Amino acid sequence: MADFKWVNSPIKWQVENSIPPGLSHRTFKSESMDLDVGYFIYRPEVCEKQPDRAFPLGFRLHGGGPGSESKSYKLAT
Repeated sequence: MADFKWVNSPIKWQVENSIPPGLSHRTFKSESMDLDVGYFIYRPEVCEKQPDRAFPLGFRLHGGGPGSESKSYKLAT
């Protein structure tokens, strides 16, 4: 088993899986852990077409342990 990392490079994963349009990988700085945490964000095309409109937002972070942010991307789509 590979060592656990909070940020996992999506490069290999993107080659092996089809990425839906509007899905991208980003990171944020965790103040409590003082390190970066990776996540995927899905923004439907309508968000770009209607930038002044408010849309619902949901978060799901992988939370540690075995796995990575790439295991939960399908929840967003």
